[in-house]
Amino acid sequence: MIKDIAIEAESIQADTTDLLLFFEKIVKSADESVKRTPDLLPILKSANVVDSGGKGLFYILEGIYRSMKGESLDSTIEIQPLSAVQKGEAMDAIEPGQDFEVVIDFIPEKNFNLQEFYSGLEKIGTSIQVGEGDGMYRMHIHVPTDKRYEPIDFTMTQGKITKVFIENLLAQMESNPKAQEEIITTHIEPGQIAVVTVSPGRGISQIFASLGVAAIVEGGQTMNPSTEEIISSFKNLQTDKIIILPNNKNIIMAAQTAAAAVTDKNVVVVPSRSVPQGLSAMLQLLPDGDLDRVAIAMKHALDDVITGEITVATRSVVLNGVDVQEGSTIALIDGNLIQSANSLDEACLGLLEKANAVNYERITLFYGNNISIEDVNRISEKIQTAYPDHEIEIHKGDQPHYQFIIAIE
Repeated sequence: MIKDIAIEAESIQADTTDLLLFFEKIVKSADESVKRTPDLLPILKSANVVDSGGKGLFYILEGIYRSMKGESLDSTIEIQPLSAVQKGEAMDAIEPGQDFEVVIDFIPEKNFNLQEFYSGLEKIGTSIQVGEGDGMYRMHIHVPTDKRYEPIDFTMTQGKITKVFIENLLAQMESNPKAQEEIITTHIEPGQIAVVTVSPGRGISQIFASLGVAAIVEGGQTMNPSTEEIISSFKNLQTDKIIILPNNKNIIMAAQTAAAAVTDKNVVVVPSRSVPQGLSAMLQLLPDGDLDRVAIAMKHALDDVITGEITVATRSVVLNGVDVQEGSTIALIDGNLIQSANSLDEACLGLLEKANAVNYERITLFYGNNISIEDVNRISEKIQTAYPDHEIEIHKGDQPHYQFIIAIE
């Protein structure tokens, strides 16, 4: 797109010295170039969207042009991000040269130059992202098979590598033929209550869809959706009654900001802090009911479930009196660290014991995309043996980071 604009700029510059006319034609050229991006990238065409970076550049140029003409810059920009469904469909068309995903955590040298690092990565692959926090950098890139180790070698010249993750994207698609199944949300009539929920995985999204949600926003731990994404999910729904279930403590504020920003709809945030809480709240939905009463019932339902989470520690720390070593399996109850264990089995059974699961009736396991079905079956059998009188449910959640999200009811 930048190349298109540059060519157009050189052509216009030869014909006119009128700066306003120059920008008018540049903006028109940028708009046309953005519309052509789906024909350049199969992943965009399959998702029926344009390139987001190119569209952003168009808005910058359009803003300059508006300012030159003395026009307001406050007009609404219609940006429709990829939904969870669209992203899944788009992944079916992995572009040539994007065979492997490589993620590297590293501590940079003192003379580290981010721009030079980024330029070096551009010579290796695509889909480049670089983030920084607490002196540590994380680099993400997609590369062809023959270059899958080059990001590691290059990053080693820039600093000390602490962690490397490599995934075969083609194999992932081949082993997951059902990944493209459409998630069908509930159609909402005018005057009905529409529920918008945030979901960290396709399996969990399908469960929410079966319970009657009207829109699903992809998000969760380390991938919090923006306020704009939340607004976009419900602004075109044919009702003015909206309930948002954030399902993560870090997303509650974005949901509340989205609710406050919309004036033509009555939006209520039910502050669910986990997926089990969101699912519990959904059982209180009455689409034709009173918005405030349904929201109150949903808020009360948040206390009807205990949330357990099983994951792997990314650093060594002592927290809540628990000594955690990097790489150990840890268990959390309602977001609080309660145990560090040597195995998934030990962590799951320890979590249930500390949650007093014996006093409840149902244990539901949502397993993530980072655990084998063999491990799921083995652990669920141990839980059933330990709690023979309980109803044990197992669902594919597809969530990242957490091997299990557990609902205790």
